[in-house]
Amino acid sequence: MAVSLALATAWYLTYAWSTRKLAKAGSFAAMLSEKSLSLEFRLSELVEELKRRASWLDHQDEEIKWLQKELQSRPRLARQTYKILTLGVKGTGKTSLTLKWANPLTDLGMIEGTKIERYERTVSHILDNDVMTEHVFRIGDWGGEQIVEAQHELIKDEIHGLLIVVDLGGEGARCVQPERVQEQIREFEPQALRFLFGPTMVASCKAVVLFINKSDLIPGTPAAAEAAAKQHFSPLIESLMRYAPQVDMSVIVGSASSGHGTHHLWCHFVEKILPRSAYDEQLVQRMKRNSGGPRSDQGEGV
Repeated sequence: MAVSLALATAWYLTYAWSTRKLAKAGSFAAMLSEKSLSLEFRLSELVEELKRRASWLDHQDEEIKWLQKELQSRPRLARQTYKILTLGVKGTGKTSLTLKWANPLTDLGMIEGTKIERYERTVSHILDNDVMTEHVFRIGDWGGEQIVEAQHELIKDEIHGLLIVVDLGGEGARCVQPERVQEQIREFEPQALRFLFGPTMVASCKAVVLFINKSDLIPGTPAAAEAAAKQHFSPLIESLMRYAPQVDMSVIVGSASSGHGTHHLWCHFVEKILPRSAYDEQLVQRMKRNSGGPRSDQGEGV
């Protein structure tokens, strides 16, 4: 009897121990199964992420190839520059005239006298085969006290246009100042002009313009003001016209502050300097819009 009770107790203890072991094993198996599912889900996410990245890389590779092909098909860029030199005594309005054209947003009230400034304005873009050429006017604006240095540039450099700016009165003038006019005529006396119109300049220069600024100092109609302004500077005009057989010569009367005559000034330079083959559609339209402005006198007829 005692032996049977001992055996029963041992069997029960073994059974209880086995049951606990099995329960723990079951819990562990369930935990492993849950982790396995979690890892499978994470693995699935990583596989999808790798697929997305591979697809993105393939797309980037295709885009790079497309860009390379697009760049190869685009025209090469070139630049053609035409130089215009501006001369005049101090305070004639050279900077207002040139800078306002090169940058229409310029505040003329903030302009100060300069020794030398260079402004650029693109006038056209022309596509020829696979080359896109940008045609640019580069304007050298020499300060009034630097005329001698500017003359040296005329001698040694290729100049496509020359703009001589004179005015009818100094800063703050309310009417024509004859002494100011005479000072400028003396500055460009015949001997000085012979120095300006040397062989190098005449060979390269396509147009010379005398711009008589501050026409608003003369009362009356624009036509009357123009005639009077030219009369004031008739000695200088006569001296310049001696060179008309060698280079295109024009006189334009206007006002840098009001804009009178300025559009025609730059249209004239475009017409005389820029080859017709360099006109794009935008330039043609601008020229048409400005063609109704006052005409300059040219050659012997001034």
